Amino acid sequence: MEPQFGPVLALGKGESMTLRVNRVTSAPGLRRLGACGVLAVASLVGCAGHTSPPSNDDAAARRAEAMRLLAEAQKAQNAGKLTEAQDLYVDALKLEPSAGAGWNNLGLVFMKQGKALEAAEAFKQAADRLPGDPRPYENLGLLYGERSHADDSLKYYMLSLERDPNWLPSLRGMSLQTRKLGRADHTILDALDRAVMLENDSGWKPVIERERMRVRAMVDAREKSDK
Repeated sequence: MEPQFGPVLALGKGESMTLRVNRVTSAPGLRRLGACGVLAVASLVGCAGHTSPPSNDDAAARRAEAMRLLAEAQKAQNAGKLTEAQDLYVDALKLEPSAGAGWNNLGLVFMKQGKALEAAEAFKQAADRLPGDPRPYENLGLLYGERSHADDSLKYYMLSLERDPNWLPSLRGMSLQTRKLGRADHTILDALDRAVMLENDSGWKPVIERERMRVRAMVDAREKSDK
């Protein structure tokens, strides 16, 4: 079993992100940023840090236009028009750089295009702007896990679980990475205990139960040797 989908994030009041993303295209490692991706992400980060406060009327107009662009980006993304969607998300985020869902969805577009590092930067921006949401870090865990960066993948799944200890997609992803890395400690064991209680999928349940048994055996053996 492997995690299959990115999360669904709201784009704005009265709007929702409905696209679900299939497995990230496999690659031997995180590729270098393309020039367009660098400019898109870097320029947006710059906008987030250096814009002067607009008037109330200007701010409302900018936000309204940003929400319109985000909705158009979602439509393009759902239609598989990824280049158009990327451009629309970039334009929207220049107007409203605090829109965490927009950053997350831009990351999903980059993932679908195989632009791993651009996606990672967009998800990190989303995580900064959505401090209570586990999903941007979940996406980072999935992104790095699909590219065999198990240490980084586990790190981001654990960060996701710090935000929501019962977030099942991250519990699933964590269980795969701890198995690959052979990790075992009480924090992991506690998370696997929660995962077993929460999991109802017949495919995932035995995967998580086997990993819990492995981790419990290693933790118990370590404690016995320390006595």
